[in-house]
Amino acid sequence: MGQSRSVLLLRGTYSTLFNASAASQFGQTSWTYQVQLASAPSVNFMAQGSAPTTNCPGSTASPSAAKGQLCVYEVNFTNRTFVCIYAPGPNVCSASDVFGAGIEITSVAAGLTFSFGTWAVTAP
Repeated sequence: MGQSRSVLLLRGTYSTLFNASAASQFGQTSWTYQVQLASAPSVNFMAQGSAPTTNCPGSTASPSAAKGQLCVYEVNFTNRTFVCIYAPGPNVCSASDVFGAGIEITSVAAGLTFSFGTWAVTAP
């Protein structure tokens, strides 16, 4: 995977889904950026229905991110508590790394638990 050499907007999707047998069960998913970033971006989670921000001016249908930001836009969810966006390599919450990121959720109660959406990252 090559390193990005200019300002570059990357986009993708995520989905995490599981059938919880009780509350507080854990689920996660991760994704890989299409190119290696020069440095890790700051992370932002845009829960379903969130208004655009300076860091995350896009939407679920057209995700966007300011330079140096990762924006995760939740399209839909059920029975979940958001835990964090994490760096998959070191598995550190509230972080990303140069290769990708992930999302961690827990179940509120027993039953189907999911979060899915889109993401955008602009290289720092």
